[in-house]
Amino acid sequence: MAKPAAPGSHTLQAPAPSPHTRPTRPTTPRAIARNPPAPGPYDPAITAHPAHRDPRAAPVHAAPRPRAAGPGDRIPRAVTSTALRRPDRADLAAALAGPPTDRVILLPYDLAETCEPAIARVPAAGAGEPVPLVIQTLAPPGDEPPDPTPTPAPSSFAVGPLTPTNPRAHYTNAVREALRLIAAGDAYQINLAHHLTADFTGDALALYTRLAAATNPDHGGFLCWDDPPSETDRPNRRHAVVSLSPELFLDYDPATRTVRTKPMKGTRPFDADPAELRASEKDRAELNMIVDLMRNDLGRVAVPGSVRVTRPRDVDPHANSVWQATATVEATLRDGLTPADLILATFPPGSVTGAPKVRAAQIIRALEPDPRGPYCGSLVRQHQSGRLTASVLIRTAHITGTPDPANPHAFAAARLAYPVGAGIVADSDPDAEWEETLTKARVLTDTLALPRP
Repeated sequence: MAKPAAPGSHTLQAPAPSPHTRPTRPTTPRAIARNPPAPGPYDPAITAHPAHRDPRAAPVHAAPRPRAAGPGDRIPRAVTSTALRRPDRADLAAALAGPPTDRVILLPYDLAETCEPAIARVPAAGAGEPVPLVIQTLAPPGDEPPDPTPTPAPSSFAVGPLTPTNPRAHYTNAVREALRLIAAGDAYQINLAHHLTADFTGDALALYTRLAAATNPDHGGFLCWDDPPSETDRPNRRHAVVSLSPELFLDYDPATRTVRTKPMKGTRPFDADPAELRASEKDRAELNMIVDLMRNDLGRVAVPGSVRVTRPRDVDPHANSVWQATATVEATLRDGLTPADLILATFPPGSVTGAPKVRAAQIIRALEPDPRGPYCGSLVRQHQSGRLTASVLIRTAHITGTPDPANPHAFAAARLAYPVGAGIVADSDPDAEWEETLTKARVLTDTLALPRP
């Protein structure tokens, strides 16, 4: 059943990135930050709004306005917030339909089965409550209602040591099973993740502020919402998504109908020589597989002959913690199709599933013991101009726990989950893949001086 976000639903948006994104989905606060049409950073207030007509959703309550603390993140926006717990394809299409408006949409990885129902034909290794589709609408500049209460500035937080939810052997055995399936011809590449978790207390916005200031992510973002009041004795929960994503999923320019995507494959520690990543045939092959997959996905909705690879491979630093290899693929969206059509054709992102996508996602479902939640989904930003930018939610923490009633984006006690993954191909080494996943946690451990998991 769909459930509305409750008091304390918040989004934080940053400056817009380069025009390398594509059309399919809504983008996230900071994920959209570098899009030219983006009006700027956001730090919306939550205000009461009319009840959503969908019987599964309900109105959001008034809550203090949060303030962005990162560079440029000082633009307050009013917002309504709705969360749909188990959306279907019609819900997803409706979330992206209607006249262009300023909004942020969280597409959790759980929606993979909505876009590609065949994924669910394989039994899941783990179980958990799905993360909802969250839609937060931003008011135009100057239209914000008065702030009913002063909002505390971002305050302190505490993060405990990151520990794997399962031992190293569990992950390396899953990699070996993926290698067996690759050798059998089931897939060419399978992206396997595991979860690192830690205790968390305090202000999640302060955590985002500190991490974003230190890493300057290209497509980072912050989103916060509360579960609606419970009809049972279960305590209400608060959620925060803290994303330091370096990866662009989609950018759509309605003026030209151009779509861009920048799949990312290949990671090295920042203190390594990037020439080694540039020369790696394994990493080049991983990226080429995903480029072909994304070309195929875009071809579902593109003008015939318009899909093209404009940059085959770039190696760039991210967050002063890793080197990443990316490619850029562009296409022209066919007349008569919408951003909703794009998302339904391309979600989940190919770089976080594998190739072929549906079979790789089925294997992920069978081998990963923890549901991904927001991780590997997308944070989408839509603009009144019709522009849409979406990130891939990697380098992303999901915090869940007991709300701090004194602060709309703080927790009295919570659990922080930070999943990390790697692309498995025929010549992968299980132990090396485990080490690569821990390298991707350095954006957190190095910045916060946490011990290595």
